[in-house]
Amino acid sequence: MNRVPLVTRILCAAAVALTQYHGWSDDSALMPSLPPLKNDLARELSEESKAALLRKITALEKNAKATPNDPAIRSQLGAAYFKLGSGYLKIGKPKESAEAFQTAVGFTPANADAWEGLGISLNSLDKINEALEALQHAAEADSKSFDICMLRGVTLLRARKTSEARDTLAKAVELDPDSKNAHAILGFVYLQEGKPQEAVAEFGRALKIAPNDSETLANRAIALLAMHDLPGAIAATQGAVAANPDNLAARRNLAAFLAKAQKYDETAVEAKALIARQPADKEAWALLGEADIKRERYPQGVEEMEKARALGFDSPEASLELANGLVSVGRLDDAEKTLTGLISANPKDAHALAALSNLRLKQKRVDESNRYAKEALAIDPQNVVALLTLGNNCNTANQPDEAIRYAHQALAADSGNWRAWGVIGLAEEHRNRSAEAVAAYKKITELAPHQFGGWQGVARLSNDYSEACSAAAKSFECAPDDPAEQTLLPYTQARLGKYSDAVASYESALSKYPGNKMLAEEFSKLISSRRGGEEALREFQNLVKQRPDWPLGWRMVGYNFVMLDRYSEAEEAMQKAIHLDEKDPIFRRDLGLVYLGLFQTKDAIRFARKAEDAFRKALELDPKLTSASLQLSQALLTQHRAIEAEDFCRKVIDADGKSVPAWQILSKIRNERGHFPEAVQAIEMAIRLAPREISSWSTLQELYTRHKDPAGQEKELRQLLHELPKTSTGWNFLGALLMGEGKIDDAIDAGRRAVEVDDKDAVAWDTLGCAQSRGGHFEEAMESLKKAVSYRPIFGNAWTTLGYVYLQLGKIDESIDACQHALKINPQNAPNLQNLATAAFKKGDTGLVKDACGRLEEINAPLAAELRRKYLK
Repeated sequence: MNRVPLVTRILCAAAVALTQYHGWSDDSALMPSLPPLKNDLARELSEESKAALLRKITALEKNAKATPNDPAIRSQLGAAYFKLGSGYLKIGKPKESAEAFQTAVGFTPANADAWEGLGISLNSLDKINEALEALQHAAEADSKSFDICMLRGVTLLRARKTSEARDTLAKAVELDPDSKNAHAILGFVYLQEGKPQEAVAEFGRALKIAPNDSETLANRAIALLAMHDLPGAIAATQGAVAANPDNLAARRNLAAFLAKAQKYDETAVEAKALIARQPADKEAWALLGEADIKRERYPQGVEEMEKARALGFDSPEASLELANGLVSVGRLDDAEKTLTGLISANPKDAHALAALSNLRLKQKRVDESNRYAKEALAIDPQNVVALLTLGNNCNTANQPDEAIRYAHQALAADSGNWRAWGVIGLAEEHRNRSAEAVAAYKKITELAPHQFGGWQGVARLSNDYSEACSAAAKSFECAPDDPAEQTLLPYTQARLGKYSDAVASYESALSKYPGNKMLAEEFSKLISSRRGGEEALREFQNLVKQRPDWPLGWRMVGYNFVMLDRYSEAEEAMQKAIHLDEKDPIFRRDLGLVYLGLFQTKDAIRFARKAEDAFRKALELDPKLTSASLQLSQALLTQHRAIEAEDFCRKVIDADGKSVPAWQILSKIRNERGHFPEAVQAIEMAIRLAPREISSWSTLQELYTRHKDPAGQEKELRQLLHELPKTSTGWNFLGALLMGEGKIDDAIDAGRRAVEVDDKDAVAWDTLGCAQSRGGHFEEAMESLKKAVSYRPIFGNAWTTLGYVYLQLGKIDESIDACQHALKINPQNAPNLQNLATAAFKKGDTGLVKDACGRLEEINAPLAAELRRKYLK
């Protein structure tokens, strides 16, 4: 079921008020009003002339009584009553004029003008059937009268006798082919009959007679729309407005046509022009609201839609559009109320069900979201919103194949839908297919160049430096106030190895956006990754020397002290940041994190109390700062106030049951309280919410390790993997557990399951390769580990195991090469240095053996000594 769009409803409403050809009556639902009075029916009736006429009529009636059959007297009476009726008609007294004309035709039955006057009067009194009877007499009296024919055609149309009206008006056209009105009204009749081509032809003939007739142009536009010629309809309506800027019905239609064509900027211009002329124009407010919501100007759009509703414009389509806007401005409760009201009124409203599904997605209530989307699709299998919501939910659940299937169904229903390409792009990212993801995001830039998401995707994933940087710049132009967009260009430059360019861009951006915390953190991470934490610290210390009043700069100095475990100095820097900006809750939270670091090295309880105080102050400034609530739980737990800690953690979960960190901390609290089963349940919830989150699986592993229950851990992992079989992370942990238990064949099977789920997962290939190596399957292990390091070149453990495998296969040069790769990533890896020494010995490279043993001595002196005795005799 496809609902009639909001703009179509407005068009129908606007058409009621269309034009004045002799136009369409505003209060008669598309029915034409009467033609103008002929000269002999439009005489003025002053009091003096009325009195004179009545005296004359009185005298004539006396004579008529004396000679009732005198044709001359009857003719004079008929003429007098006709004149009286015409006068009453002119001054707007149709009841009196009808009585006069009725008397006139009684005296002169062959007077076509009198019958016509009676028809006009009865029309004005809405006595349509009686008017038709009078006009039939008029036509019989004068079959060649164009005016009578026109009037009768219009009256038949008012009586809903469309086919008779069409035949009568066609005759009027024959009587006067040069009448613009006849062609225009006949065109309207064709439009009512669902014959838009014939209507366009008649409107065209009318426009040849009067090319700039605004009303005819406007009606021709509606006929063109009925022929699915939207561009033609827009052009014709623009002509109508140009011909008569005060034709507000045409202006309203133009705004609606433009909205239908998704030309929302132009829609807004026309809607504002209407509102300037008629501030209470409810249709114009609705169109303006729709245009702003479609242009993602959600606050304005919602305000305008609510204005339209306050003025009385209320329809399911308008309510649905308003609900979409309410979701986007975060008024989820109001949106839910609107949507549930629509569904209550019409349980089969597929559009409202789909919108509610999307709302549930925003609320992270995925099961309900899926249910409502499927209900919508059962009613309307091509409902794009429902299809894309299911696609987004599949991406959230790491089901990229299903997500892409739903997205392609959406594209089959709406080939120009850019959001479908967004679903495809994200799914391709989940499948580790960057090239395909970039292609999808490029589609968004073609279909919706004003949307930053497409440009952002290209910037994040493209390997073409020029293309990626250009996309980052375009993305920033689309959303210059978005903190994430301000980081995109330097991030892109760093990703593609242009370190100097990235540093310059970060410094430039921070000078323009000194309050962007994300920008500062990303800059710090970049320097740390390339030049070490000390260098990142020095960078921000230099910046605050130049700008000592920069609070974020001092915060970043503190941040980098924390990264170096220099908590006392970090505390001093954070205090400076707070001194410069006492209202920033993030600074207070970060000070609490510093204290959490300090209590690990000094007086735990004292610093835990300081951390608690900092987190509580952060929450006073921003009660919704979830991270502060969760860290407060940690501080309370350190003070052995586990019940209070759980209460705070529970508040976060009650507000957002999908918060993975909250479930992780709750698991830790329950474990500290000795509630092992409840701790496992909490971390399992975190795993179900984010199956790819490694830290949750690690926590589950730690819980069972502390309780020395590997069998219980294996059982728990297998149960979770039965629920989440598409999670390579879970199979990796199961494989590692089984290797530790010596169950090598089972470990190999788990590794294979992991790579089946995600054949681009480096850890999965490493798990499989390690298990194969432990089982003595060195050729297979070599192939698996080569894939692991190809997908993650900085995977030190995989390089170490690969070096060992090459050694077992007698591939000495390859073993040395792999060991040296591992050495670059982690110089302190003792097993890798042992492998390197062994490979070097087999190659006969004494110098390399000495170097490996020298490095190893710093880590494991006894092992180094043993290798020297063995290889350097």
